[in-house]
Amino acid sequence: MNVVFLCPNVPFPPVNGGQHRSLRLIRSLARFASVRVLAVGDPRAEGVGPARAALAAEGVPLEVYPPEGPGAPEADEELEERRPDAAAHFRSPELAAALRAQLVSGGVDLVHVEEVVMAQYVEGLPGAQVIDRQKVDWAYHEAMAHVAPAGPGRAHLREAARFRWWERQLVGTFDRMFVPGAGDQALLEPLHGPGLVHLVPIGIGDEFAPPEGPRRVDHVLLYGALDYGPNVEGQEWFFRDVWPALREAAPGLKVKIVGSGRPPLSAPRPPGDGRVEMHGFVDDVRAVLQGPGVLVVPVRVGGGARTKVLEALASGMPVVSTTAGIENLDLVPGRECLVADGAEQMVEALSALSRDEERAAALGRAGAARVEAFRWSRIETRLEPLYREALAEGGRIRARSRAHARDADWSVPADVARLRAERIEAHDGSPGARRALGRALRRARRSPLVRRAEAATLRLLDRWLTPKPRPG
Repeated sequence: MNVVFLCPNVPFPPVNGGQHRSLRLIRSLARFASVRVLAVGDPRAEGVGPARAALAAEGVPLEVYPPEGPGAPEADEELEERRPDAAAHFRSPELAAALRAQLVSGGVDLVHVEEVVMAQYVEGLPGAQVIDRQKVDWAYHEAMAHVAPAGPGRAHLREAARFRWWERQLVGTFDRMFVPGAGDQALLEPLHGPGLVHLVPIGIGDEFAPPEGPRRVDHVLLYGALDYGPNVEGQEWFFRDVWPALREAAPGLKVKIVGSGRPPLSAPRPPGDGRVEMHGFVDDVRAVLQGPGVLVVPVRVGGGARTKVLEALASGMPVVSTTAGIENLDLVPGRECLVADGAEQMVEALSALSRDEERAAALGRAGAARVEAFRWSRIETRLEPLYREALAEGGRIRARSRAHARDADWSVPADVARLRAERIEAHDGSPGARRALGRALRRARRSPLVRRAEAATLRLLDRWLTPKPRPG
């Protein structure tokens, strides 16, 4: 089987959960198929050479193509019946031409699409196609609209509407659709129909294991991509509503922040009180997860699954999370983790664990036992039959999906529709001159000159503001 794998980024080295999943899928495919990866990125970036060499050692060629970015199709930010802005950031005419050339020349049996933003390359193309969806994007934006301020919230609603419009256009495009959790499966099946959406859980490697001896708690660990919206919002909530009371209730506790990426400039900085340590990206997170801490997942937007939760559980670290933070993992609260959706609950849970080593150890043992079902070595055994079925069906499930969607009752949830109406009413009530000025500024921001200036500025900020990793 010859497979082309379309990836929204260079998957090596993996620095976040999404890249870990992409790389594991590539390696699993390479066990029974010939795989070629086409990725979006800067082909001149210093990491591309090592990535090519690492994948080539496993028999997987890597080609990297530069993105074109937003342009004329995104000029009207109010338009909702078009592809999302997120997809525009991964638009690469060079990648599209390379894919077409490979399909025309023959020898390609199946195209794997990683993330829905890469579906723009396969619409209308023949042949078997499989997509892996690490989250349901329209549901993510609808959830973010509920926790974001009014202006950003309205932008999330517009993007959610575009993803919903695009979801309908993609019906009948794929032979198999992978999702990491049953919640995502339940969101997609009402439109796409039964038999298409398959559960392929988030997995972790066998290298994560709990340490020997007792488990004490002397710090709170905030771990995850520092530029990911739900993590940014969750961390802001933690330091605003949880930390002031927690530092009084547990004077010995510190906070360690670990993760890749750079927080948005608009995000509040963590308190500089001497008890909050910013570590940034660390090369080997195993030592961090085996340390004397408790993982806190304060996110209020779910979808997909949290690789960091599984890694912490496998390392024997106790976990305190919101309900959204452990979505799709089927954990038993009180036995394998603690759930705290409010600030007072979280303060109580964390301060109690800091005083009770046996409780922390018991949670760690139960979590480590539960996570064995999420080892990638077990999950990947399910993949080959799914790919071979997609190849053998000859498009029959696509036809069933199109027939199902014609009669599907698939509409926006009532709470999202109500929020949308409120945001539109508030926006329309603002002075016309202010609305026109805002629209003109947003259009100017999309111009090539401004985008080049932004890119140059961000490169400088990355060098100046990205925290230097601390050992351990």
